[in-house]
Amino acid sequence: MFGVRHRNLPSSCPLTSPCNVTVPSNRNDVPPGYYMLFIVNAQGVPSVASFVRFPAPYEDPSPPTAPTELAAAPGEGTVALKWNAASDNLGVSGYNVHRSSTPGFVPSAANLVGRTAATSFTDTGIAAGTWYYEVTAEDAAGNVGPASNEATATVTSGPPPPSLALDKAVTTRQSTAGTTISAPPLTTASPGELLLAFVSSDGPSSGGQSFSGISGGGLTWTLRTRANAQAGTAEIWQAAAPAALTNATITATRAKGGYQGAITVAAFTGADTTLGGAVRSASAASGAPSASLVTTRAGSWVWGVGEDWDKAAARTVGPGQTLVDQFLSPSGDTFWTQRQTATTTATGATVTINDTAPTADRWDLALVEVRAAP
Repeated sequence: MFGVRHRNLPSSCPLTSPCNVTVPSNRNDVPPGYYMLFIVNAQGVPSVASFVRFPAPYEDPSPPTAPTELAAAPGEGTVALKWNAASDNLGVSGYNVHRSSTPGFVPSAANLVGRTAATSFTDTGIAAGTWYYEVTAEDAAGNVGPASNEATATVTSGPPPPSLALDKAVTTRQSTAGTTISAPPLTTASPGELLLAFVSSDGPSSGGQSFSGISGGGLTWTLRTRANAQAGTAEIWQAAAPAALTNATITATRAKGGYQGAITVAAFTGADTTLGGAVRSASAASGAPSASLVTTRAGSWVWGVGEDWDKAAARTVGPGQTLVDQFLSPSGDTFWTQRQTATTTATGATVTINDTAPTADRWDLALVEVRAAP
């Protein structure tokens, strides 16, 4: 419901020109609310109506002043901002921080990067480049004041890449024969993660077992290395996930028959998702399982997957290593995944994945260097 008001226009104020009109000072004459306002000139000709709103006495129609002396100090992938406080008739409740790559921009919801009650703010995760900032003050009634001066910061380097870390690992131990083996559903924390599938399988005594392919997550999987000179196989497959995954099921398909085996799918943050990094495969008719590779980048992490066709026997891992998973299958095989406990500090380091026991079985062992992002 709208009220209707009209005011007589002074004869000196033509309809085509702006006019200042004073409403009655008595609030009983003009209760708070929305009105259609007509202005009528001396000849009785009304103007086009405009909608106006008269606030209630308890409302706060006054916005804060602009913050002053905004300054921006760039860092590595960050910009630290500080400014002088704005003032308001009832008090400032907070500040809105806006950023743009274009000078002279207008603050809006599209370029809002943060809110704070303080007179300082640190903008993080900033790519290299020149950035422009403005800050506005807001009061408790939601009134937003004019923008501060514009401050400029040139960031010479973006945020450092996340350090190499294991985000998630899921494992399936397959105790009944099958032509395929699937890992439990995998959900990752962030986009751009590296996925590695460590798969191992029993196979015919004549040898030649392998996995013909891996699918899942809508990703493209590539074989990095395979060890199958002895019966069975141990393999490492790789994929890059440009977006975070939700309940992705990764499935490996055997090339020969239905057998038992194991699959561990590991997702890494801060990893190089290209096909770089060293790989190594080794097999032997007996002896303690062991293989080594030479790292190609500092901060890399060496993982391995193995298969023992002869016996279901627990592994005794070598020094500085961790057993990720081990499956002593009913068929009399051992399938396992292990890794170096810590990353390697140097490029060109020789890193070994090995077990000190058992020592009398046939084995296949495949290794991969998980490299930190460049």
